[in-house]
Amino acid sequence: MNARTSVEQVEESLLLAPKFDANGLIPVVTTDVNTVKLIP
Repeated sequence: MNARTSVEQVEESLLLAPKFDANGLIPVVTTDVNTVKLIP
């Protein structure tokens, strides 16, 4: 993965630069495409 060096790099670059939390995880929200309900 690439380091996050600037807002422009994160928002406009073609390189993936995810932001991990202290546990090495990425927060996500997953929804069902048909019902738009949250998937726990």
